[in-house]
Amino acid sequence: MNIFKLSLAPLAMATLASVSACSNPTGSSTEPEGTRSAAPAGAGMSAPPPAPTRVPPLGDSRFWTESPDGKVLVTPDNFIRAESDVYMAGQVNDGAFGTFKHTREAAPVDKQLIVRLNRDTIYSSGIFDLNAGPVTFTLPESEGRFVSALVINEDHFNPNVYYGAGTYTLTKENVGTRYAMVGIRILANPNDPEDMKKANAIQDAITVEQPGGPGKFEIPDWDPVSQKRVREALIALSNTLPDLRYAAGPDAASVDPVRRLAAAASGWGLNPDRDAIYLNVFPDQNDGKTPYRLTVGQVPVDAFWSITVYTADGFFQPNSLNAYSVNSITGKRNEDGSITVNFGGCTADSVNCLPLTRGWNYMVRLYRPRAEILDGTWSFPVAEPAL
Repeated sequence: MNIFKLSLAPLAMATLASVSACSNPTGSSTEPEGTRSAAPAGAGMSAPPPAPTRVPPLGDSRFWTESPDGKVLVTPDNFIRAESDVYMAGQVNDGAFGTFKHTREAAPVDKQLIVRLNRDTIYSSGIFDLNAGPVTFTLPESEGRFVSALVINEDHFNPNVYYGAGTYTLTKENVGTRYAMVGIRILANPNDPEDMKKANAIQDAITVEQPGGPGKFEIPDWDPVSQKRVREALIALSNTLPDLRYAAGPDAASVDPVRRLAAAASGWGLNPDRDAIYLNVFPDQNDGKTPYRLTVGQVPVDAFWSITVYTADGFFQPNSLNAYSVNSITGKRNEDGSITVNFGGCTADSVNCLPLTRGWNYMVRLYRPRAEILDGTWSFPVAEPAL
C-alpha cells in the first residue's frame, strides 16, 4: 500500500506561473534591444525551465484538513505531531500533567499506553506546558543505579537526555515546542521486592517546580480513524527496518526522516542512538510454536542490555510466568559468564525463558552503547531455531 500521496497541484501552478511570466500577449519583445541570444539556425526558441519549487512545510497546520465531523485528519505529513499529542494526552489523563506520575511497578501488561514498553525499568513521566514558564526538576543520588531522564517534544525530537543526580531546567526555547514530556527510567528488578523498594525510593525523591504553571493542555481534535490507518501503514514500514538507528535525536539534522516517521509509530519515546540502540528482530518461524535460542557473552555497553518479546502489534501478551524480558543485570548466567535466552517452550522451571505468541518478535535494547556498537563493528547475536 502506498502510504504517501503526491499532490501535483503545486507543481502545476508553479509551471503555469512560469509560462505566464514568459509570455507576452502583445507579441512584442520585452527584452532590451541587442540582449536576446541568437538561436542556432533552424532551431526554435523554447521557454526557460521553471524555477525549482520549494516543498512547503506540509506538516504545518495551514495544510491540515478536517473530516465531515470536524476532526483533524491525520496524514503522514502531520502524523508525528498527532501521535505525540495523543501519547501525551494519555499521560495527562493518567495524572501526569504538571507533575510526575510514578509507575511503581514494571510496565503493567494490562495498561499499555505506549507500544514496545520495556519491563527492565520503572517509569516516572510528566507532561509540561512550557507556555506557562520554565520547569525545573531534580534527580536524586541513585547509588550507581541506572537513571535517565529523556526529554521529548511534540515533534518527537529529544532535546536532551539527562543522567544521574542533578537539577535540570526546561524552557520552550530549549525544548522547541509548547509541550514537553520527561520520561524517567530507573533500572529495577520486578522479581525482587527489595530492589523495587529502592527504585521506588528514588522516584519519591524526584522533585519538580514550575512557578508559572501548570498551564493548560490544549491539542487538536485528531481523527482516530485516519490516525490508526497511517499508524498501521508506518508500523508495516518499520517492520522492514533491521533497527531504529538514526530515528531519534535532538533535531532534524540528526535523524533520517523516514526512520523518524516509522519510529513515531512503532517506538514512540525511544532514545537517540548515543543513549540506546534498538534492534528489531522478526524470526522467520514466528508461528508461536517453534522455539528459538540465543547466547550472548560480553556486550560493549556502559549501562545494560535487554531482550523483550512482543506480539505482532508491539505489545505484551500476558502469560502465567510473568516473563517478558531478560536483561544483563537480572538474567541468570552460564558458567562462562554468558547468558542464554530461550524463546518458547517455557515451563515453570525454565531459565531465562520468554513465552511466545503467533507473529512474535523481539527487541534488543543496548543502553549507552560504546563506539564498536555505534560504528557497526560489533553485532548482537541473532536467535536461531532451537529444534
